[in-house]
Amino acid sequence: MAKAIKAAETALRTVAIGLLSSLNARFYARFGRPFVEQILVDPVAAYREALGVAPAGLVEATFKIVLRAFGLNPLEVEGAMEAVRAGDSRRFLEMVKSKVN
Repeated sequence: MAKAIKAAETALRTVAIGLLSSLNARFYARFGRPFVEQILVDPVAAYREALGVAPAGLVEATFKIVLRAFGLNPLEVEGAMEAVRAGDSRRFLEMVKSKVN
């Protein structure tokens, strides 16, 4: 799992280092862990908290970058995004953890 977190953080640093810094600052203050790690603990809380930092479209794009870095294909990414939008952490985590473990 650590390898997947590192891959996702690297992908985000490449395209959105400022946003990643803002998200990590907020997530460390609120949850005691970085943004990408929080996605694997409670994705719905991570999604909702990220909406307090950035507009919805940017949060969606950020989540999609993370999910692709975790190894999900585009169809799986859309399924995971539907789950998190619907507030279904369990379904989201089932899809993601099958790829990162």
